[in-house]
Amino acid sequence: MCHMPQRAIRTERYKLVWNAEVGIMNIPEDIMHSPIFPQMMDQVTFERPPLELYDLQTDPLEQENLILDPAFQPTVRQLCQELVKWMQETDDPLLNCAVSSPFYHYGLGLIMKG
Repeated sequence: MCHMPQRAIRTERYKLVWNAEVGIMNIPEDIMHSPIFPQMMDQVTFERPPLELYDLQTDPLEQENLILDPAFQPTVRQLCQELVKWMQETDDPLLNCAVSSPFYHYGLGLIMKG
C-alpha cells in the first residue's frame, strides 16, 4: 500500500514532481482552517497535473509549471530518468502499487519513458 503518492527530484536549478494521485489537493489542515484560506482558495485548490517542472532560479515560489514547454523537454527527460533510477534503487513501492487514480498509469508512463 502506498501512503505518499507523490515523488520529486531536484537539482540546484530545477524541481520535477510526479503526482501519482492528481485528485489530491495537498492543503495542510492549519491552512484550511485559517482566516486567510478563503483569499488563497484559487491558489491552493486545483487538480495537480501528473508532472510538474519548476525553474527554481527564475521561479522560486514554483508558480509556473514548465512541463509542457518544449524548451524544457531535455531537462524533463533527464530528471525523469534520474527519478526512476532512484525509485528502482530504493525499491520504491510507488513503482508497483495500486493507486486508485486513473491518472496513476498515465503519470507513471510519463516518467518511465523519460
